[in-house]
Amino acid sequence: MKHCFVVCMALVFVMNLSACASVPKEVPPQLHGYWQFKPDNQSGLFGMQVGPNYVEINNHMMTVDSINQSENEYTILYLSNKKGEHLYFKIKQQANDSALFYTPDGKQPWRCKHFDRNPNIDYLPVSDYSKVIVGKWFDNNSRKTLAIEKGKLLYDDKRWDINWLGASMKQEYHALIENKGEYRLIILVKQANNSWNLTFDNNSTAFLPMSDDVDKYAVFGNWYEPSKNEWTYGFFEQFAIYDGKFWTYKELTIKKNKGTATLQNGDETLQLTLTKTDDSTLLIVSGKQNAITYKLAGRTLPHYKTADATRFADNHFARVDTAYITGYIRNRKSAKPFEISLHGMFTDEDVSYYGDVDSIGRFQMKVPLYNSLMVSLVSLQMYQTDVLEPNEHYFLFYDENTKQTLYMGKNARIHNELAAFDFSGIRGYSIPAGIKPLDFLAMRQQQYKIAKEYTNDIMKQMPNPSEKLRYFLANYAKYNIAQDLMQFQYKSYRNTTEKLPDEYMDYVRDTMLANPVAPITLNSDFFIFMRDFMWYFKNQKVSLSLSADEVINAVTSDKIIHDYYLASELYKTLDNERKPLENELFNKMISRIKTPLFRDKILATQKFYTELPGKSLEYTESLKNTDHLKEAKDADALWKELISPYKGKIIYADFWGTWCGPCKMQMKYVADIKKQFIGKDVIFMYFANNSPEEGWKNVIKSYSLTGENIVQYRLPDQQQSMLERRFGVNSYPTYLLIDRDGNVVDTNPPRPSQQEQTVDYLNSWLLK
Repeated sequence: MKHCFVVCMALVFVMNLSACASVPKEVPPQLHGYWQFKPDNQSGLFGMQVGPNYVEINNHMMTVDSINQSENEYTILYLSNKKGEHLYFKIKQQANDSALFYTPDGKQPWRCKHFDRNPNIDYLPVSDYSKVIVGKWFDNNSRKTLAIEKGKLLYDDKRWDINWLGASMKQEYHALIENKGEYRLIILVKQANNSWNLTFDNNSTAFLPMSDDVDKYAVFGNWYEPSKNEWTYGFFEQFAIYDGKFWTYKELTIKKNKGTATLQNGDETLQLTLTKTDDSTLLIVSGKQNAITYKLAGRTLPHYKTADATRFADNHFARVDTAYITGYIRNRKSAKPFEISLHGMFTDEDVSYYGDVDSIGRFQMKVPLYNSLMVSLVSLQMYQTDVLEPNEHYFLFYDENTKQTLYMGKNARIHNELAAFDFSGIRGYSIPAGIKPLDFLAMRQQQYKIAKEYTNDIMKQMPNPSEKLRYFLANYAKYNIAQDLMQFQYKSYRNTTEKLPDEYMDYVRDTMLANPVAPITLNSDFFIFMRDFMWYFKNQKVSLSLSADEVINAVTSDKIIHDYYLASELYKTLDNERKPLENELFNKMISRIKTPLFRDKILATQKFYTELPGKSLEYTESLKNTDHLKEAKDADALWKELISPYKGKIIYADFWGTWCGPCKMQMKYVADIKKQFIGKDVIFMYFANNSPEEGWKNVIKSYSLTGENIVQYRLPDQQQSMLERRFGVNSYPTYLLIDRDGNVVDTNPPRPSQQEQTVDYLNSWLLK
């Protein structure tokens, strides 16, 4: 019901309800039940539940504060929730099973159909209620119980009557419960880790199975040492966390908040004595050491109080290093692997590394690093900006229900600081259509000022932010604005050869280009900024006859940036042409690159394309000879001849070129997709635009784009252009979907990078 709630809540406003009765009124019985919005279109799955004194919409429970029934057959429900938000509906019944619902904006009403019960729920008989929640479950944070006993739901320290309980889409259970006139509509989902997730009013709580030894749950959770502000221990049902590692329990005995634990990790054994003095304090004695006081951690660790002047590690791009991450995703809602996404220095694309998560939420992964690097940590409920440093080991804890995020390790401070920082105040700008350059500059200058003030205000609330945090956030705000300023040159209403005002470019050069971030991998927007700045500089400021070396020397004296720019230009040339450079030219260019990692990258790429022609091309039948079509003059006849051998199959067509970076970026996802359709009636058909034969074959080899279900066309230029005009192809890549009868039925199907959507999409066409 997400769509309808967005519509409704967008109209919420605070009303003066002093004239309304303060005692909730009984909703007229004819309005009780489920009202389905727009039942004759796709929104028919959305609706709201109306009861004696409540309205539930999109999992939000609203209380009926008062009712006004007018003489002209309108009923007005005045609603509120516990957050103090107010809303009203004006309802006009048209028949017993239909009504018009008006909202405060006065726009077109919703036509709604009435049902006694939600038709999208499979309601269970009362005798089956106890089969849904079997045994007792508990919330590890509040220690409250969840159970069904004698037809009642034990929840939130109350015994609730169950008005009804049913299954929705075979994935979750919905229930309407009541206690002394208070109604709640709850959603229950069984998680992969054998916990229940209960959602009420869009707030979720995890309930864990309660064992006979319930006392041990008193110590479960994450505990940090206040004097050092370090997360030190995590105690959970199946393991403990300490020193960045998982430990099994040889023994865990807790009685009345006191006990002992023996932890085992390989040959290591840890003996602990535990004493819980209150709900948030735990005394731990490790071996023969003195007792240390630990506090129960919140969503993130508290602010650090001690100074830390440590700077980010910088290996000056001398070698490839590695970061090692161990993690625990608690209350995991998806079987997808954990993802770490970063900006590829040379490909100019996002690159992702994945760690498989086991059945109870644990994972380990390694990420190769050129240097200290800005990354995004991605899970189903998590998207966090972070930094990885060469050769660091850290442990990540993330709870998908509570959003608790903690880091453990020698370098954990910066991770914990970033986890606690709200980035929303320094990111997320758009370029208004038609705005003039100097007006846009003034706008971004003001936004840059606001972003710095926002960051400084948060810093003032922190006793002692680290030097790493200060440096990272300063550059985060800077390059977010910098890349926007240089993206402006590409706006569609501007001539791309038009010169930006000197005042504009002076600001970019003096403020954004000066004092570059070090290492340059510490901010991904830096690469976008430099790419676009150099593009503009080459086209506006200097003669196009200058070499790349002369261009970058005119812009900066920074040796790392100099070498990176030369290496990235060489890489793009090799990647676009898909063949090695001539030896004399290559040796001349590589001699100017001194930074070891950049030099090694280019040498390896040149070697790859030197050796590629000697590699055999598998399943050469995929490459179709089209010489006989060079006299074709009719686009429709040509198209029919090209696809007719595959009539009766679904065709996923791709218009691309060897020179097209985005095209090749999409191709790296095709191999996994095509494997899922081997032996099925799906053909992947490619049409190469302006692509020399050697480079064309090398791209096909690079991405393994041959096979029984792949067809590769490299038409003569005239015939390729005919087809592109026929189907309105004016950007690359362009995808088409052709049905079994040869009709183009979709000119914007999912792209290969949308792997799951593409697979589901093609499977749906196979069923038609």
